[in-house]
Amino acid sequence: MSWISGFADKAEQLLIKIDQNAADKLQKKKTVIPVEETRLTEVTTDPSPVPRRQKLTPPPTPVKKSLPLVKSAPVMVNQSQEEDKLIEFLNDNSKPATETDGSKTDNAVEDNSQSQLEAEKQMLKNEVRVLNNELSLLLHRTRAAEKEAETLKAELSNAETVRLNLQDEMKTLVSQQSSLQHQHDTLIADKRQLEEQRESVTGEQVQGLQEQIQQLKEQNSSLTESLQAQERQYGRLESARQQQQLECDSLTQQLTQLRAELDQYRARAQRTLSDKEALISQLRASNSDASVEDSFQTELAQLREEREVLLGEHQETCVQLQATRSRLMEIEHTLEQVREVASHTQQELQDRVAHETHRRRIIEDDYRTQSQELRQVQEEWNVVRGQLTAKLRERETELNHLRGQLSARPASPPSLLPAGELEGRLSSLTRTLIQKQTALESATTERNQLRMQLEELEHKHREHLQLLHQARVISANDTDDAKAQVPSFMVESPFDTGVARRVKRAYSSLDAVSIRTGVFLRRYPLARILVIFYVILLHLLVLLVLCSRTPDNAQK
Repeated sequence: MSWISGFADKAEQLLIKIDQNAADKLQKKKTVIPVEETRLTEVTTDPSPVPRRQKLTPPPTPVKKSLPLVKSAPVMVNQSQEEDKLIEFLNDNSKPATETDGSKTDNAVEDNSQSQLEAEKQMLKNEVRVLNNELSLLLHRTRAAEKEAETLKAELSNAETVRLNLQDEMKTLVSQQSSLQHQHDTLIADKRQLEEQRESVTGEQVQGLQEQIQQLKEQNSSLTESLQAQERQYGRLESARQQQQLECDSLTQQLTQLRAELDQYRARAQRTLSDKEALISQLRASNSDASVEDSFQTELAQLREEREVLLGEHQETCVQLQATRSRLMEIEHTLEQVREVASHTQQELQDRVAHETHRRRIIEDDYRTQSQELRQVQEEWNVVRGQLTAKLRERETELNHLRGQLSARPASPPSLLPAGELEGRLSSLTRTLIQKQTALESATTERNQLRMQLEELEHKHREHLQLLHQARVISANDTDDAKAQVPSFMVESPFDTGVARRVKRAYSSLDAVSIRTGVFLRRYPLARILVIFYVILLHLLVLLVLCSRTPDNAQK
């Protein structure tokens, strides 16, 4: 830029010098012409330098076509016409034909002035020739600069289109990134909500289950205590019943004995009565003494009283036995009711425990499905993030390539245009270049911002993966869950190659199949037993085949 302005300043100074010299010569000529007004008849000029001047003024149309963004300076027509006339006068090689009628003194003065004019004219011609050479060189350089400017402008227009395309793509990428960020935020919010729900649900359910289990344990302990108390009471009642049964048996035995004795006594009494009646009848028949009859009557009355007493005791014993039997039946009935209530409460407790275990399994299945869906969403997010990173890398390489092309551009040579127009074009070119550079810098800053956002998203994604790895599924066996975790180096990332990605996907699919198989075998013990028997049978068959078959070489 500086050397172009320097050349323009030098050319302007040379033109000013030429104008001053031409003005001085014209003034001298005007002062000389009135003296020789009658002798100067005609002045002929050579139009040969005119094409050279035409070379000096390039047509403005290609410049307008090549640089539409640069405003051309206004051209002053009168000044250019005066310069054309001056150059024609200076390039004139013809000598003016003069007709002299004067004296010898006038001829001598005229010859001296003419020789001085010719010498100065020759010097001016030499200077003009040098200037013409410099101007032709400057014109050549200007054309080359115009060509370079055209190519630069074409490249700048291409760069502008590329920049616009990059801006559009960057806008789309920013919108996609914002949408993906929004999706990621929504996914994180959903994950947090799911985790909170899971924690709240699992915490509340576990707390509720623990409370219910505690209550059930307390109820069970109270029921067991009451059952034990009732069993003890039943034992006591049973022992009392047995004692009463023994007492009843003893009473019945005593009653039977008493009945037997009473029968024997009755038989004896009847025998004695019959004997006494026979004796009485004999005595009556023999008219014996009345005192003997009185004694027999008193004995008979005593025996009757004893019989009445024994009958009363027997009735009391029967009443006690009946009361004991009714009490025993009531105790057995109450014991049966207690057993029924205990069995009913135990059945209800078993049903509640089964319901809670079923509900817990349903919650675990829901959590597994939600974790699988979250893993699928993470895989999709990894794929989209990989695509976006690839696009960003491509755009970065294109921007670096364009920046290298712009920095590798050589400086344009100076032009032969007017100073104001040249400076205007140069200033406009510098402004456009500065604008392009600022646009490229803004694009690079946006790219750096996107890269930082991408790094932040990767960091958040890694934290998210760490949180997922730290999360544990509620299960009866924690060691199996710890063993079923996927290692960190087998987690799929967007920077993996195709082979590594396929291997990790195959590992994750095999891991999922193994986890499902383990859950199935854990849930159904019959299938586990069948698998164990199948493996044992298969090994036995293999051992049988290996032991029964011999190699072909040994047979030959």
